[in-house]
Amino acid sequence: MKSSLIAAACALLLQGTAIAETKLRSPVGLDSGVATIMDQIDWNQAEVVELKLEDHSYTPADLELERNKPYIIRLKNVGNVSHNMVGGSFFSGVAIKMAQNSAGRVVTPVLSSVYIKHGQEMEMWLVPIRAGRYSFFCSIDDHRELGMEGEVTIR
Repeated sequence: MKSSLIAAACALLLQGTAIAETKLRSPVGLDSGVATIMDQIDWNQAEVVELKLEDHSYTPADLELERNKPYIIRLKNVGNVSHNMVGGSFFSGVAIKMAQNSAGRVVTPVLSSVYIKHGQEMEMWLVPIRAGRYSFFCSIDDHRELGMEGEVTIR
């Protein structure tokens, strides 16, 4: 009897873990099918898109991406100071696999911003999942007011 209670408790614990893992794999507010899409992606086929962070602009300022297609967005800070990319609405339209640079990587389904020091690069591995137009900007000091913002169109 005691062993069957322990087995039942373990099964409930494992079931709870599986539910928690499923919830963690899908960004908040995104379809439950996102995890399935991410699992089926061949990341060797990902298109690399370079986005330069300059003093006080992004080049290009406007990007066009396709739904359900994998991308590696390579952010290169070629400016004289540190910059960031705050999602505005951009990160709500994509599922993130990870963000990485020479120091390491973060594997996460959700981001709200990334910070890149002068002369550094970072890659965001992502899949656009919602069609629409999404904004992003630099929130450091007055960079946004000076024109450091952009838009992503997901088709």
